[in-house]
Amino acid sequence: MRKRWAALLAALLLVPALGCKAGGVEEAGGLKLWFPAQPAQEGRQLAAALGTCPYGGEEPTIPGLLAALMAGPAEEEDGLAPIFPPGTRVLGWSLEDGVASVELSAAYTGLMGVDLTLADYCVTLTLAQLPEVDGVRITANGGGQSYRERQVLYPQDALFSGAEESPGKQRENH
Repeated sequence: MRKRWAALLAALLLVPALGCKAGGVEEAGGLKLWFPAQPAQEGRQLAAALGTCPYGGEEPTIPGLLAALMAGPAEEEDGLAPIFPPGTRVLGWSLEDGVASVELSAAYTGLMGVDLTLADYCVTLTLAQLPEVDGVRITANGGGQSYRERQVLYPQDALFSGAEESPGKQRENH
């Protein structure tokens, strides 16, 4: 099972670690919001699974970033899709020992498989840009997601192809 998930993530997370929009080029500085890329159009052999757009909020805080993710990508951010299923709400969050715990409403449990993995890492990669956040724990409707080997997700756990650097901060131990 572990090899299957690693292979699946390797196949899906083919995106430069630094980018603006799916497969694009990063703008200098500033925080980014991570979103799933729209499905590849016919004729494209390989497409990025994730992309970014600039965070335009005033406060680079956990609630500010979560609110921006909830709002979804702006219409002008062509190629990016919303993360959350309709009806998903942030019920609460906390930060302890570098781990941001995010509690989402029951609508998030409607995500499964690859869609859930992509959504989890969009939240993780976005929040882990904050200096106080090393990892992210996501729960929905009071429970964790059963497919996860570990409950805390770290940005460097995502597999990237063609990346010069990995997103987020490096950490020594899991």
